[in-house]
Amino acid sequence: MSEQFGQLTNFLKEFEPLWRERPFTTRNLRWEGHYPHLRPALLSLDQETLEAAELDIELLKSAVPGLADIIGQGQELSIVPRLAGQSKGDDGPSLRTIREVKHRKQKQIVAFLEGLGGLGIPLGGTWIEWCAGKGHLGRGLIDCGATNVIALERQKELVQKGRSLAAKYGYNQMFFESDVLHDTPPSPIADADGIVGLHACGSLTDKLLSTMMHHDLQFAVAAPCCYHAGVGNQKKHWSSHGQSAGINLSGEELRLVTAEIVVARPKLRRQRVQEMAWRLSLDRWVRESGEIEEYTRQGKFPGHWFSWDFETFMEAGCSKLHVPSPSPGKGKALREWGVMRAHEVRALGLVRSVFRRPLETWINLDRVIGLQEAGLRAKLLTFCERDSTPRNQLIFAENR
Repeated sequence: MSEQFGQLTNFLKEFEPLWRERPFTTRNLRWEGHYPHLRPALLSLDQETLEAAELDIELLKSAVPGLADIIGQGQELSIVPRLAGQSKGDDGPSLRTIREVKHRKQKQIVAFLEGLGGLGIPLGGTWIEWCAGKGHLGRGLIDCGATNVIALERQKELVQKGRSLAAKYGYNQMFFESDVLHDTPPSPIADADGIVGLHACGSLTDKLLSTMMHHDLQFAVAAPCCYHAGVGNQKKHWSSHGQSAGINLSGEELRLVTAEIVVARPKLRRQRVQEMAWRLSLDRWVRESGEIEEYTRQGKFPGHWFSWDFETFMEAGCSKLHVPSPSPGKGKALREWGVMRAHEVRALGLVRSVFRRPLETWINLDRVIGLQEAGLRAKLLTFCERDSTPRNQLIFAENR
């Protein structure tokens, strides 16, 4: 594992210019001078090929031959063992409340629970469900043999719905409204046997693992997600290898890991492309009206802004960023430019997509090696197929 981490470190450092810079915010990418063949090859992709390559990195090997070797290296270095115990048919765990869960989430929960069996974890006793939502995974744990589940969730509405479902179906499931990053954990967790988290975002996964260690729990099983969330200016390194690697990642840079659309519906993909185009139009106007070259951070816009007409969106965006609105004639030109620039940004962004899985694997290997250095038995595995979720890596830790 340390050898794989070292090889990934060398790979990421060698090609660092290709994944550090964002075409969305940076018009003149420094890597273009070192890889002059990539830009024309990427910009020559037609719309159909571009959309297909966004969904399947394998297509880039033939569409942009100059990336084939880099893609191959990244894929080989990112191989993670598949977790045993995944059923191929209808032999998975029988979950009484699974109909309360959307289909894709059902597949993730079933695969996660099968993985616990594959790891040989005894599921009796008390378990903590981290960032529990409505507690679907926790009820699955009880169906698989857990005596009771302590569900920790920040949102009051989800806690209430979880309690209602537990009462409706007769589950021994205790819900606590808790901000696990900042609140003192409820006292019952000290008596738990293990802790699980299915897609705890960003630093919430780190807190799950540190909670396991602090309370001396026997097991921790976590499937990380949204690696940027709560990170701030720099991601914490877990291992001595990570601390000496010379790769420091900000929350903004970590957005790259989850910025993919493998499972997004076509309608949602179209909405994201429109949002990108409109934001790029706004960016150009901010630069022109302020006579500045640097990208101005726009922040989060309400989703309904992108259901407005373009002119209304521009007025709202300009108001937020404290710049005058463009004239109607200028607005039309900006909209057309945004559409053109969005295609360019998406094409050039394919280069960064090559490094999503290598970065994700590097981050999780750092966590696992850090757990091993702390004296725990720890592994990095995959627990389901990527069509269920591209965030299919799983961290397992056990106190010896």
